[in-house]
This record gives sequence, C-alpha cells and structure tokens, in this order.
Amino acid sequence: MQLLRWQAGNSLANYQYIVVDSERRAVLIDPLDVAEIRQLVSAENLTIAAVLVTHEHQDHAGEAGHLQKLYGVPVYAHERAVAAIAADAIPLQDGAELRISSELVFRCHHTPGHTPGHVVFSAGGMLFSGDCLFHAGCGHCRSTGADLQEHYRSLTERLAALNLDLLLFPGHYYARRNLDFALHVE
Repeated sequence: MQLLRWQAGNSLANYQYIVVDSERRAVLIDPLDVAEIRQLVSAENLTIAAVLVTHEHQDHAGEAGHLQKLYGVPVYAHERAVAAIAADAIPLQDGAELRISSELVFRCHHTPGHTPGHVVFSAGGMLFSGDCLFHAGCGHCRSTGADLQEHYRSLTERLAALNLDLLLFPGHYYARRNLDFALHVE
C-alpha cells in the first residue's frame, strides 16, 4: 500500500489522505481540497474506489458528496454521522470491515466523544484517527453533540484496545501546539 498525505491550505491544518493499492485503486479519507485531489488522482493515475469520513464536521466531510458525484463512488461514515453529511453515505457500525480490494481493507472503530458519530479507521498497520487522537493530544469536546465522558472512554478503552503498533495519522497537524501546551503545564 502507498499513502499520500498532505495538508489542506486551510487555517485548521487538516490532513488529507489517499491510500492506494498496487493496482492503483484508491480510498480518500476525510477529503477536503477537491482541486488538489483531482490533480493527484490524475498525476498518479488512480482509480478512486471509496470515500471514508471519520466524522460529520465540514472540514472532514464537507466535500464527500461532491467527490462522490465526481468519481461515482460510495461514501462511508458511522451510522450516527450519515444524516449530517451532504452525501449519499452508507452507514457503518462499530467493527465493520470494508474490503475495497485485497490490499485495501479498513476496519471501522466507533470512537464517540468529539462527535456522536466519530470513527477511526485502521488498515495495514495505520490508524486514521480524525479528530479523536492527535500527536501529543486529543480532540476537543466543545461542539454540539460532543460528550467529554464518551471521548475519555474512546481514548482509554476503545483506542487502548487496538494494536499499539499502529502508526497514527490524525486529522490535523496540532503537534507543535499540543507539545507547547504540555511544556507549559509541565
């Protein structure tokens, strides 16, 4: 598998991911910048097979419907998030396996807290954590529907039960800010 990762040019420092198999089939995760995605898809000669959405916030799901129409592919999100996504999203439950190809196999893990329908996706030794977990920190619980106790459970129970060797690929680059805060607290 190949991983393409870059930051969108927005103030939130969103990461966008394209996971590619050996036959150039690709999955978009939390896609945000349609122009960049189209350029990469063309340059890399990719066939988009699906869009995965970690949660219903616009900076993660806002372009899912547009890309669904553009590429004619399914969009997947947790069953508690699909109603808030502007796409014809297919609902997932905790533990669902998405077998896009023999190499592109994703497992959905429900991690509520940041939002009620937040999920993380694991595949091939990688964990795409959206806004649940960042490098040196975790997502906030200030938005409508957020639940601090559920978020704590997602971090301490749900994610802790996963393989600890997974490489973390968060939804934003907040490491510097998180580490600065940790030094301040220390």
